[in-house]
Amino acid sequence: MTTTVSNVHNCNITSIEYNLFDFNIKRPSFDEKLEQELYNYNEIGKTNNKIHMVDKTHYELVNPICPYCGSILTSKQEWREIKPVLPVIGKTKIWIRRYKCKKCNKKFQTNLENFLNRFNTISHVIKDNIIETAKKGHESLRKMAENLKIHSNIPISHQTIKNIMDIEVDDEIKNTMPAYSGYYAYDEQFVKTEGRRKYRLLLHDCIFDIPIAEKIVKSRKKHVLKKFIEDNTENQPKIAIVTDHFKAYRKLMPELGFKHQLCIFHLHQMLNKKMRKVLKSNKHSDSYKIKICILVTELREIFRVFDKKEAKERLKKLLEKSEILPDFLKDFLKDKVVKDFDKLTIFLDDGLIPKTSNHAERYFSRTLPKENKNRFKTNKGLLSHLHWRMTDTTEIYMKKFQHPNF
Repeated sequence: MTTTVSNVHNCNITSIEYNLFDFNIKRPSFDEKLEQELYNYNEIGKTNNKIHMVDKTHYELVNPICPYCGSILTSKQEWREIKPVLPVIGKTKIWIRRYKCKKCNKKFQTNLENFLNRFNTISHVIKDNIIETAKKGHESLRKMAENLKIHSNIPISHQTIKNIMDIEVDDEIKNTMPAYSGYYAYDEQFVKTEGRRKYRLLLHDCIFDIPIAEKIVKSRKKHVLKKFIEDNTENQPKIAIVTDHFKAYRKLMPELGFKHQLCIFHLHQMLNKKMRKVLKSNKHSDSYKIKICILVTELREIFRVFDKKEAKERLKKLLEKSEILPDFLKDFLKDKVVKDFDKLTIFLDDGLIPKTSNHAERYFSRTLPKENKNRFKTNKGLLSHLHWRMTDTTEIYMKKFQHPNF
């Protein structure tokens, strides 16, 4: 008895089974689903990727298809030896089958791209482990190579680890978030690369608590800072920005369209430096030093309020004590507090504006502690390290708040 094959028309099919993944945005129509099930011929790539393991060390394709012309007319050729580095096993030898296409006469081989790139000996699992280590820690390349050898039996060099971690950058890295809050913190960190002292510029989102961009520059001239902030806030909301008390920021930030909040923490630091000289001196009595500490506490209390009127009243009361104020405190009040009072109290007008740049300072200490600031020889090496720390910080934020892009 012979078997006959006949085509089935759409009109003869009355029902079809839907899967959960079919309902992406809306339920597909019956004809769309039927066409997908019966007439989908885009399975060549999947068929070509199926691998048959002849034994523990020999691999070949189940249905070899020529990647050049798509022909299924192929012939088996010799075995090719490769020496990949695999987790736990370490460096080993395996053989993959080569094929020759009868149509175009070109040769190709079994593709193991699911766990190993072509012309590469390091498996994807090992690369992922190295990247995860780079995201979380501050280990040197040699230390990472040593740990991989001891704990995972993976004999790779520190240069190989560097090649895996390196990204193609010039002097700047940027985050990939589509939108930001409009409340920023800007700060700088001194670093040393290529034998020179440089500046690490950072723009940080205070609400999302994620970095926006980082750049390594030789100098912090006004036009350099302006271009960095302009480029990374383009088409983004510009509400407020917090900085330290560097003079260039006072005119620059209003020019860029921000409400400019001067960091209260840096104000306290400048006050502490002046007060420390008096407290360490032997020329003054203990009662005088206690009196200074009380006056300095009153100055700090000016910014520990929730109302600008209250802050002004406290400042006024302190200025009325000018007769008993020491000279250094009078000068400090005149030059740093009275002159910049509006910039120091902008946070009282908007509760979302932070009064310190601690978001940026914490990110500096977490991603590049002082002991590691001079460890990197090139800008590329430093920015590659910072790129993975930026990626990790962003992933934590997206996972914590269930961001739709995660």
